[in-house]
Amino acid sequence: MQPGTNPPAIEMMFAHLSEIDVKPLQFIKRGQLLGKLGNADGVYAAHLHWEIRRAPGLGLGGAYADDLTPWFAPSDFIATHRGPSQNSAPQKFKTLPPDQWQKWGGD
Repeated sequence: MQPGTNPPAIEMMFAHLSEIDVKPLQFIKRGQLLGKLGNADGVYAAHLHWEIRRAPGLGLGGAYADDLTPWFAPSDFIATHRGPSQNSAPQKFKTLPPDQWQKWGGD
């Protein structure tokens, strides 16, 4: 996808939430509360598993799929599609170093 272009539709998946405040397929607005972070019933430290999908209905992917084509890299997607903001300057996203990827769960 070219920078500055928008896909016809995307689907976002958020997992490991302790509370969900939206419904499946609900359209959301910037700044809207989606839920609260969870810890998978104490299996992991509280964190968010987040995917941006090119098409709706994909299974769990990202770190678990051999072919990552159906998923966008979240930081790259947001950097490309971030709209006007109330904030003074866009954030710069950091990439997790490869040697720390598995330490943080790989997802």
